[in-house]
Amino acid sequence: EFKHLYFQVQKLLNKRVTLALKYDQLKTPEIHCTLVKPITERITKWADKKAVAARIARVLPSVPLAVDQTPKFGPQKSNSGFSKGTARYSGDTAEDEPLECLLFILLLLRYEYLIQSENNLIVFELLTTKANLCELLAIRLLKEFKSFTRINLLFIAPLNNDLFAEDLRYLFNTLELSVLSKSKKFLSQPVIVRALDKFYNGELILKSFESGVQFFQNESEELGLLNHDIINYKYNKITFNNIIKRSNIVPKYQSLVINLKLLFFIIQPYSHVLFLRIIEVLFWILGLNFNIEFLLKILNIEFILFKKIIWNYLDFILIILINISFVMKFVYPNYFSDSFSLISIILLPRTLSVFNNYQFFNMIMVSFKKMAWNLMGLICLFFSLISGFYFSFLTLSNNMSKLDVLFSMVKIFFGFTPAVWNNWKNYNNLGKVIIMGYLFLIQFIIGSILAIVLSGVFAKVNNNNHDEFNYFKTVNLILYFKVSQLNEQKKHQILNVFKFPIIIMIFVYEKIVFARLYQQKVNLGNELKNYTFLTKTNDFYQDT
Repeated sequence: EFKHLYFQVQKLLNKRVTLALKYDQLKTPEIHCTLVKPITERITKWADKKAVAARIARVLPSVPLAVDQTPKFGPQKSNSGFSKGTARYSGDTAEDEPLECLLFILLLLRYEYLIQSENNLIVFELLTTKANLCELLAIRLLKEFKSFTRINLLFIAPLNNDLFAEDLRYLFNTLELSVLSKSKKFLSQPVIVRALDKFYNGELILKSFESGVQFFQNESEELGLLNHDIINYKYNKITFNNIIKRSNIVPKYQSLVINLKLLFFIIQPYSHVLFLRIIEVLFWILGLNFNIEFLLKILNIEFILFKKIIWNYLDFILIILINISFVMKFVYPNYFSDSFSLISIILLPRTLSVFNNYQFFNMIMVSFKKMAWNLMGLICLFFSLISGFYFSFLTLSNNMSKLDVLFSMVKIFFGFTPAVWNNWKNYNNLGKVIIMGYLFLIQFIIGSILAIVLSGVFAKVNNNNHDEFNYFKTVNLILYFKVSQLNEQKKHQILNVFKFPIIIMIFVYEKIVFARLYQQKVNLGNELKNYTFLTKTNDFYQDT
């Protein structure tokens, strides 16, 4: 059913989309009526479960099957829940819903068109139009699914089967595919945002069947999901064992653990006092733990997702500095303090990741990322403008060495104008004119270029900040899911020792504070679900 629907939709889009249109044009009433609506209706009809089941049933007897191959349609169960592989729907799901793999197919086609557009500039705009239409169709077809199914379909992986097991290009689910295809508007839909926020806060928990770790079974409602469980966590029975597991798999607590461990690096164990010597030993053990965790991430997380998070680059630099400091301590003790002092330069900015889920901080981060690329271009421009002045000043100056000229130019570049007047007598008449021209270039032209370019980048980021923010959150969440899978493995359980004090803090927080707040929120939510201003029993009007 996945393969059948994939080729049908692909053929339809290639046939119907023949004009290059902008995303906003696709949402206009004219284009909606003539293009988007007919395609949506056709796809919805094709994705009807009964229709697909009937069609496959007609051709299935003629399809040669291997001994260990089973028909791909329907709730095929194995020892670990639903079979791994092609998207299948639960028997409890309403029959009037389309196939759950429909959104995966649309996002997969968007990813295909984006890849093609990067390598086919002749039809770049047309392929971009098809990609945008796929995202728009995915957004419109979201309403065809019930709320529980919407959560389910984020984690199906139709291509994750034995045929593609050795090809990492196919090992992704719908949520990961939405990131790879840069479907930022799809990820900004309120229903998607609310669901992912519940995963981040630990109200919903994603747990792989394959891990073999079973927990929360008695105190939570467990929802079947292909090769995963989605657990609706309840706070009425909080045990220390559950908190240990939650610290490994809940993204909010993973972030807390990482940042609190990073804060420990601020302590600089130089003293020979016994207490601080113990802290020093703990520091190097924690540094070893940090190395191991980072190595596990590199080996087990796809690089195409790993490289999207700026904090991973800072972690890498931080690990290099910690390792260099460790070597310096025993090989070159005199340089240990100097190398160790560099850690704080990376460490304190790294702790800002605690603000990942705040929109204002995301705007700053995205702006910084985009400005960095513009700055690289501007640096090349400035270098070409300034380098000519250097060779001119070497000839037009008196009693100044090459380094003196260069250092004077650097000081002027960074705004230290007294460097002009201090060396005024060291230039001849033409040199004085040229250095005034250089000062004007630095103070006005370059400053204006920087202000115009960088302010334009910031304004553009501000306009798209909502979509960028939800995209950034989703990428972070996916990496937390990947790390939680590593943490669930028994061979990595020893790493829990390094975060035991933090686990105690989380236990106290959930046991005393959050459990009460959550119960109040649930009670209030139940009251407001069917809230009305007037009821038959509370009639404020004195009539009959």
